This record gives sequence, structure tokens and C-alpha cells, in this order.
Amino acid sequence: MALSSSPHEAEATLAAERATKLMLQWVIDEADLAGQDKKEEPVRVEVALPGDKAGLFDMFRLLQAVAEAHGCLAFFHRESATQRGSRAIGQVATLAGFATETAAVCQLFATLAVVMARDMRQGWRTAHAEAEERVRADLAARGLDSRVRLSSHGKAAYRRGFYRGFASRIAARLEATRAAVEEAQAGTGKALVLAERKDKVANWTRDNLAIHEERIRAARMSQVGWDAGAASGDRTALGLTSIGQEG
Repeated sequence: MALSSSPHEAEATLAAERATKLMLQWVIDEADLAGQDKKEEPVRVEVALPGDKAGLFDMFRLLQAVAEAHGCLAFFHRESATQRGSRAIGQVATLAGFATETAAVCQLFATLAVVMARDMRQGWRTAHAEAEERVRADLAARGLDSRVRLSSHGKAAYRRGFYRGFASRIAARLEATRAAVEEAQAGTGKALVLAERKDKVANWTRDNLAIHEERIRAARMSQVGWDAGAASGDRTALGLTSIGQEG
């Protein structure tokens, strides 16, 4: 993980991917050992979604991506209806899975959520400054007063795009790494253990959690934000490290 912060991009990328495989390998090994205890049951864990209310659902998307890669299920909740009838997503989500996997999910999500929010803020400042510069140059070229400051009206759309781009890339990377690790375990009996655990989590969730499926209304997002988020998701180290070590 220390090498994932290397100034040499190729070395940093390779180190981050190897660290991710080791992390998932550890979870799989622990799951295999735990699976030998037939009395083990899935657990329910509450996970706080950081940030302001406007970005909670997209934070949940990140949690869901990390959960699925670890054989867990994640569910969001609605707050009680307001006088106007709207119901915002709640600040706390539910995570269902075995103790080993849920612990790994909570740790990795906590790290990635901070990185995602930090990179989004930095990306927005850069994108906003560049947009202002383009407008000023255009006004100056037409002989108009170029002393202008753009409003931050598009920040919400940029944030949605960034968060969704980031989460999609993290999901793809985790899934690819998990698939590689599981393929390496084929024929050892661990693949069957993992499949059984996933089925047990799904059955336990159905029998023990009152989950209501709700659809989220699509909201406008920025393609510029999505591209920046995807780039951030590609370069972010996937490991249980301190925030200060994240690239």
C-alpha cells in the first residue's frame, strides 16, 4: 500500500491492484475458515452515509458497490415524509452479511467515501475556474466587460456525475479483482463456500429484514463530473490505508 502512493504511475497502479487482491484474498480466507462453523449467521450492520443530504444516495451507490464485491447486501432507507410529501434518503444505511465481510466493507467504504468527497471538491473548483476563464476570454474577444464570476449553480449536477463515475469505476475494479481471486481459488472448495455464503446472506435478509424496494427519480448529472469521477476512481488505491496515504 505504501508503494501505491509512488510518484511513478505504473508502479503505484500495480502496487494498488496487488494490495486489493491481498485484501480480498484475506477476506476469502477468513470466510472459508468461518464457513467451517455451521452455526455462523449473517449480521445486520448500520452504516452512516457521510456528507450532506443532497449527496446521500450517491454515497449509498458507493457503499453498494463495495458491499456487492464482498458478498454483502446494502439497503438505503427513507426518512419520514415531509409536509409536502417528499421523503429524503436517510443518513444511515443497512448492511447485511457475515461479520468478516461486513467489517471489510465498512473499513473500505469509510476510506473511499472520504477520498471521493475530497476529489469531488477539488475537481469542482478546477472545473468552475476553467469555465469562468472560458467565459471571460469569450467576453474579452467580443470587446465586452470580462469582469465576471460564474455562480455555483451547476455544482449539484457535477457532484452527482462525479460520485456516480467514481462509484462505477470502483465497482468495476473490485469486481474484476474479486473474479480473479475467485478464479485462483477454483477447485479448492473455497468457491463453493463463498457461493453458499452469498445465498445464505440473501435468504437471511429476506427472512429477517423488512426491506422496501424503492426507485430513485433520475436527477440531472454533469458528464464533465462523471468523467472526472471515473478518472479519480481509476487512480484511487483500493486498500485499508489511512486517508493521508491515498493517491
